Amino acid sequence: MKNSYIFILLIFAISSCSKKSALNPLLGDWKMKELVNNGNVSDKTTFTDDSIITVIDTEGKSIEIKGIYKFDRKNKSLEITTRSYNVNYKIVSIDDDHMDLEDAQSKKIFKYIRY
Repeated sequence: MKNSYIFILLIFAISSCSKKSALNPLLGDWKMKELVNNGNVSDKTTFTDDSIITVIDTEGKSIEIKGIYKFDRKNKSLEITTRSYNVNYKIVSIDDDHMDLEDAQSKKIFKYIRY
């Protein structure tokens, strides 16, 4: 009986996770694969339910930036706000493993993979 209870809890947890990620495909860890039109920067970004943490590596230095984000699935837009800046992206494409963002101002394309 105890094993059945644990199995039911496990199934419930798995189904809850898949529903959550279906509602917000950004959730989780992403690594910049490529920045089109620019070279020497990489970052790792984690989206949680209510915040974003980005670690940027450039010229041998790592910088951690924390902030919040607004994801608009209908308009395919992403707004990131930190203490230092506010930036808007158009979500060019997103699936379980890849995400392409276009900076609304500079029009640079940021390509990410899930890790």
